[in-house]
Amino acid sequence: MGQSVFLFQKQQQIAHYTVVFPIKQSAYAETYRVRKASGKLCFLKLICLAKLQSFQLNAEGSVVEIELIKYQNQHPNLCKYIDDGILICKGQKYAYFVTDFVSGETIAQRITREQGFSVYETKQIALSILSVLQYLHLQTIPIIHNEITIQNVLLDLTGNLSELKLIDFGHAQRLVADKTLYSDIENLNLFYLAPERFNGLFSVQSDLYSVGVVIYYLLFGVLPYFIDLSNLTKEEQINCIFKERKKPLKLPNIELFELDNHLINIIEKALDNDITKRFQSADEFRKALNEEIEIKPKKSDKNQITFAEKEEITRKGNGFGDVAGMSELKKLLYTNVINILRNTEKAKKYKLSIPNGMLLYGPPGCGKSFFAEKFAEETGYNYIYVKSSDLASIYVHGSQEKIGKLFDEARKKAPTILCFDEFDSLVPNRDMMNNSSQSGEVNEFLTQLNNCGMDKVFVIASTNKPDLIDPAVLRRGRIDKIIYLPVPDKEARSAMFQLHLNERPVDLGIDYEYLANLTDYYVSSDIAFIVNEAAIRAAQNDEKITQLLLEAVVSENNPSVKSGQLAYYEELRDKLEGFSKQADRPRIGFKK
Repeated sequence: MGQSVFLFQKQQQIAHYTVVFPIKQSAYAETYRVRKASGKLCFLKLICLAKLQSFQLNAEGSVVEIELIKYQNQHPNLCKYIDDGILICKGQKYAYFVTDFVSGETIAQRITREQGFSVYETKQIALSILSVLQYLHLQTIPIIHNEITIQNVLLDLTGNLSELKLIDFGHAQRLVADKTLYSDIENLNLFYLAPERFNGLFSVQSDLYSVGVVIYYLLFGVLPYFIDLSNLTKEEQINCIFKERKKPLKLPNIELFELDNHLINIIEKALDNDITKRFQSADEFRKALNEEIEIKPKKSDKNQITFAEKEEITRKGNGFGDVAGMSELKKLLYTNVINILRNTEKAKKYKLSIPNGMLLYGPPGCGKSFFAEKFAEETGYNYIYVKSSDLASIYVHGSQEKIGKLFDEARKKAPTILCFDEFDSLVPNRDMMNNSSQSGEVNEFLTQLNNCGMDKVFVIASTNKPDLIDPAVLRRGRIDKIIYLPVPDKEARSAMFQLHLNERPVDLGIDYEYLANLTDYYVSSDIAFIVNEAAIRAAQNDEKITQLLLEAVVSENNPSVKSGQLAYYEELRDKLEGFSKQADRPRIGFKK
């Protein structure tokens, strides 16, 4: 509707109810305070059927909101259903429903009238919302509210905060298993919506994300990840919000609001972009607020703000947050490389060797170059990617000159990470060559690699053929770490599917564990191809990516790495890392 004049005015009749006064308007409905013939006050919501979206009507043509209110209102935090019906007015058909009157105001109105809420009051409000969500989510077919905001929580002026009412079920839906109903977001506040809601998906976790937004707003007086969206199209607004949410969550004035670490951890968990890392039920969320369970801080939190020699480093991208699996490798690199690179003064104080570089090797397609890029993001260093062709020259000693200039440029832009792809072609074993010019290029590399870490230049070299590299390059003081990136294990494959399917139109009920079971010996690039191929087929039919579609693509594509290749790399690993038997190996990279 949206016009300033209400359809009915004071003292006019809506069916057999008398209007006391109009309350509010939305895109498709008007809400009134009305009086029954007995004198009892009620709320009446009048819905223009012609303005409803398809998802707001069920298969029989009835209004979903009315059906949900009518049959699922046996909870103290829901307004009690009284009546409903159909009427014709000014040539249009309307549906209406009536609920008990509550003498109160919304949270938004309370904030306008007063300064806000204390930490204790915020928890009480959140606990009451979670109580009614637990009731809705545990129905035989779960009910998802889909529009939890401070405008849709009504505080009872005659009672306490635990007696609030969750109102406005205009976007509520049942969580059905056979299909996903697209939920229109045109008239919703985008800052309250979980990431999956922008793709037309909703779930229990979507409602819990919105509760996290409410808590954040009540505590800090601003919306999380808030940016100015004025003068932007809806698509531009959504893109801006997604970009903003990739940044670390800001927690302003924590000391001022006297927030403890437990509550901060709760907020960050509730607002996680990854649906699997949020609270999985309203009861889990409730227990966390009541401190019945401990919520640990996000693992990446300590790495969101990094410093090198007391200068702040601006991170670009999500770093290791985009890398599935390899938790042991990440831990090793933090301990032995990243923490030292970030604090070279401390390293000097304790006489720690500042690392110069590392070699990543393993089967093709295991994500060596991708990992190198994410490593650079995690450190906050500048990143220069170099292919063998970039250093080629038609002139004698021309490549040597290019190598020297490259390292000089890296030192000028320090801190810098130099990433060399196909490193075996740049520094081949000199015992196997007769070309003096190429031997000179290897010597130049050796010179530049010597203690380059002292100049804040860190080298990442990747190769599929580490046995062809000159042994002098791999000695300590040049390439300090030699790291094997194997075929991903089951846990990592499951995480990769989730990572690649994120922010795509995905059907509910994707079984990531089963997909991981189907893809034994598949490498990172194989899984990326499978997801992309499934997305292409889904786009052709304007459908969501389904479990059956993903399984079909897997069945049509074999793993790119053969078992014989894996045996070769296992033997090579023993040789390069000096282990006499497989059991001696420390478990870095993917788990076995």
